[in-house]
Amino acid sequence: MFSNCITITRVNESDKAMSDFHKFIKTMPKRKFSFYQIVPIDCPPSKKSDRPYSLDGLKRLNLSREHWGVYDDATDSMVEVTDDFIMILCDTEPDPPVEWARRCVEIFTYLNIQIYYSNYPSNRSETHTIVNNTYVVTTNNQCCLVKDLTD
Repeated sequence: MFSNCITITRVNESDKAMSDFHKFIKTMPKRKFSFYQIVPIDCPPSKKSDRPYSLDGLKRLNLSREHWGVYDDATDSMVEVTDDFIMILCDTEPDPPVEWARRCVEIFTYLNIQIYYSNYPSNRSETHTIVNNTYVVTTNNQCCLVKDLTD
């Protein structure tokens, strides 16, 4: 079972952001969605892992947490692309890829990124939404954090 469902839609009628993002998705091998290919970090890929952009050691942990909000690249991914949305199902450790989403919105303006994250062993489930420089977290359908990302 996937821990993340990332849904990417347009904020308004701008097709440019969505088409630019489509270009990145289309370059990825089937079922190998990669945070690294969209938001690269300055660390060479691992030679020891089956993940395309897995990194080694403490540098990997620090850089991937800083740039993506998770320890490593996405695994076990599945991507669905339509004209109106892109849905990415993937696993991450130990949190949702919120920093990755925030950086995507900086790169591809006019995108709305929503991450539904669930961690079944701990019964943790959250929805993270980033749109128009606003970050909203809801837990159990209760809004618990609203943050302006321009601060």
